[in-house]
Amino acid sequence: MMSLKRVLGVALGSLIVVAIFFVAITNSHLSLSLVSSHGFWGKRSDADRAFTSHEARASQVLGTLKELTTTTGHLSDSFIHHPELKDAIFVGHLAPDLDCVAGAIGAADLFGGIATVAEENLNGEIMYALKAAGVERPPLFDSVIGGGDADGAAQNRQVCLVDHNEEKQIVESLRRDPTRKDRIIGLIDHHALSESFSTVHPMFVDVRRWGSVSAIITHLYIAANLKPRPEIARLLMCAILSDTLNLHSVTTTKADEFAVTLLAKIGGVEDPGAVAAEMFKAKTDWIVGLGAHAMVRGDYKDFAVGAWKFGISVLEVTTVEPVLMMTSELMEAMRELKEEKGKEEGKDLDMAFLFVVDIVQRSSLLLACGPREVEAARAAFAQSKALSASDGKFGLPVGGPAVSVDNHSAGEGVEAMAVLDVGGLVSRKAQFVPPLVKALARGLGGDVPGCNSSTGMTCGSGKTDLEGVDGRVKTAAMPQAEMMRTASDRGLGGVSPELESNLKSESSVASGSAPAGA
Repeated sequence: MMSLKRVLGVALGSLIVVAIFFVAITNSHLSLSLVSSHGFWGKRSDADRAFTSHEARASQVLGTLKELTTTTGHLSDSFIHHPELKDAIFVGHLAPDLDCVAGAIGAADLFGGIATVAEENLNGEIMYALKAAGVERPPLFDSVIGGGDADGAAQNRQVCLVDHNEEKQIVESLRRDPTRKDRIIGLIDHHALSESFSTVHPMFVDVRRWGSVSAIITHLYIAANLKPRPEIARLLMCAILSDTLNLHSVTTTKADEFAVTLLAKIGGVEDPGAVAAEMFKAKTDWIVGLGAHAMVRGDYKDFAVGAWKFGISVLEVTTVEPVLMMTSELMEAMRELKEEKGKEEGKDLDMAFLFVVDIVQRSSLLLACGPREVEAARAAFAQSKALSASDGKFGLPVGGPAVSVDNHSAGEGVEAMAVLDVGGLVSRKAQFVPPLVKALARGLGGDVPGCNSSTGMTCGSGKTDLEGVDGRVKTAAMPQAEMMRTASDRGLGGVSPELESNLKSESSVASGSAPAGA
């Protein structure tokens, strides 16, 4: 057992390092001087500028950290290292992205646990980053003894969730386990807590409003006065660059910038921006080769506002042209997704949206696959510009009576589907979801072209009945009064609490402009 003097010494040393870290992320500022670097990004990248800004502080912190080894990495008798997480399974969410995979690997390495993935299929960006970093692919959660052991032959292990807490995003075998709330003993995340998330016992929780869960895990290493192994550092760096779009997303914080700088130095990476460019290119090549069915399901999340249920898929690519050539197939795939979700949950999705994010140009296109989606999208992104099929960028007739959705004419003047340029919005959490939530909370309807009895759309009443327009939507929209719960129950006119903080803090983003310095 450690002496009190040693425990206090370790604690004091860690606090000093953490203090240096927070001084670095609060006092540093991006250098405004640009160099003549014209590569993939067309100018010096945000990662390059962050590296210059934080390098001195990162070197200072790096000089205080100890090597992570099998003997020093997991001091089970020290309160700093959270011995309850030792031997736990660390797992990210369904439809894995690089941040949840890298986060599980980094956290498991720090705490002495087992890193796993929730699904077998990993995207091209993840596979590229694992290979480039020199890290082995983690096993499937269900394949680990004590993970999702279906026959109960082994005692189930305890679990730490990484990068998620929504019930629907939890690996299926754990979600269906009646002892799930007993098994989950940890949460490391950068998303709002879900209403449905709870556990039986007190647990380890580290939830921060940072751009990446891998930045939080980097901070945990620093708090423990430990240095991740070079290959782990490279992987965590890649994950932060991925989740923050090379530190350009509005969700990026100075903590993310500092973490990338520190991890690059530990991992021996001279040009993080170049690594990000190659990583995003690998992801684009992989995405385009998937086919429409898989493309709309790869990075998909469900949301709810009062009685409305909708889903958002995101494709992050380095060029949008190959995706636009598949517009017709993608629209149909989104409608099929709505129908599949209905069979799974007993109620169709009201709407499904696909955002195509151009990582290089830092802008996005929105594919609205039906009239209800078009109405909601135009209400949410009032400044958006519709792309026309006559532009020659994609072969899809948009709007007008010639377009048919599921054998139902949309009616003259009603857009059955649309491709909208929403401008410089790139973040689902901060820039796509809040405007849609606010629009749905207000209620659909109003002065929509083609709203009349012949099209099945009621105008100006806060109610939209699209049964006659989109045959795939089997449940008519509820009246606004029924849709929106009382403010005391839900807050902000029907907005769920997990999104309420986003709406309050991102009001400028929701209107189409990012806050200064975001």
